[in-house]
Amino acid sequence: MSFPVGTPLNQQNIGTTIRNPSTANFLISSSDRDGFGTALTTNSANFNITKKSSLLNGFFTRIAPNEIVLDWCVDNVSAYWNNNLIYVDISGGPQISYQVPDGQYTAAALMDVIVAGLTAKQATYTFALSSTTSGLKQFKCNLTASPNTATYFKFKTISNTGLDVSQLPIQLNVLTNVLALTFPVDCPKILPTQYIDFVSPQLTTNQALKDTSTANIEQNILFRWYFAWDVPEPTDAYGYPIYQGYKRFIQRREIPFPKQIAWTPNQPIGQLTFQVLDDAGSILDTLPTATELEWAMTMLVSEN
Repeated sequence: MSFPVGTPLNQQNIGTTIRNPSTANFLISSSDRDGFGTALTTNSANFNITKKSSLLNGFFTRIAPNEIVLDWCVDNVSAYWNNNLIYVDISGGPQISYQVPDGQYTAAALMDVIVAGLTAKQATYTFALSSTTSGLKQFKCNLTASPNTATYFKFKTISNTGLDVSQLPIQLNVLTNVLALTFPVDCPKILPTQYIDFVSPQLTTNQALKDTSTANIEQNILFRWYFAWDVPEPTDAYGYPIYQGYKRFIQRREIPFPKQIAWTPNQPIGQLTFQVLDDAGSILDTLPTATELEWAMTMLVSEN
């Protein structure tokens, strides 16, 4: 092979680096956590795995996550996410507050529950949904005794006491803290977290090149699961997208280019800690229903 004149010698004998194939699987399941099935305090988002012997022995040099299966049954509207409260101020009338029951909601189902809940809280005003000229749904409020008399009202992100804040109007993408006759619901996204991160400090401790992010919180992760379908989203009864995370799902994702974590050959893997974090960097707390989140991961181990 000929090289251009002036090419340094140390650049003339460079071949293509080929990674040897993995020689073992390291299989992880959240159901193998300490105390699973015997204690209600076990949390699939923050747990240890221990065995009488080391989890993985051998003079391997790299370990990489290859696939992950996520069993997700976490409510997208709940007190945990602080997005289950609605505050409405009616012009010349009272403030009405309504607590949406914790659950898994599409945009259509959530709007129906809010309308019914606000109406049931008092007898003077009736809340309803109507359609805009573009086909969107919009909230409206009428006097119960005069169904054709529209009333000005506003959604609030904070109560009159100033103590309770809810993210639900923001996630519904409705105008807040402004009086109006109607409030169109355009591009709602009732996802309290955009992604979750799978973390194991013991596995990434040898990682020389650290992970980084545009977020303010940075840490080394095994895998980031973005809540997004691989195909176009289905739609609900009102035509709004049903994003991944609205309803329970079990999905497997292969990682086409696994993250190769360098490993010190003479260091076995003993006890491991695993955590699952939301997009704010907080550990997901799935208690008291500890089975709302379960997951499994395949990792590939290489000797050379």
